[in-house]
Amino acid sequence: MIAPIFILVFLKDMSLNSDTVSSEQLGHLGLVAATIRDLGIIEKIDARLDLNDRKGGIVSHGRRVAAMVLNGLGFMNSRLSMTTHFFQDKPVAQLLGAEIGAEHLNDDCLGRGLDKIAAYGTTNCILKLH
Repeated sequence: MIAPIFILVFLKDMSLNSDTVSSEQLGHLGLVAATIRDLGIIEKIDARLDLNDRKGGIVSHGRRVAAMVLNGLGFMNSRLSMTTHFFQDKPVAQLLGAEIGAEHLNDDCLGRGLDKIAAYGTTNCILKLH
């Protein structure tokens, strides 16, 4: 059994107490996120699926897919509506990008991403990832 990995973030000074230190559980998700980055999956999906900034799009479609993969491989057996809760204690900035927080990964965001992939063609999208 592998022990969980924790990332410590120092917020104010170097003294260690609950006011200056927070921890987030990374676990195996760091390896999965690194593999997604190395394969360029996010960029390949983003090159095919445009993001509508007029509708307040913050999370790119590639990052939405990466978030769903991380959620699925995070041993969380739940619906899309629980994705925000899943990422609450995870270092989302390190996994998906600095501008994204757990609150951005809600069921509306992920559902719109799935709708966009369906409109593009699921098989067509997956075949163009290689």
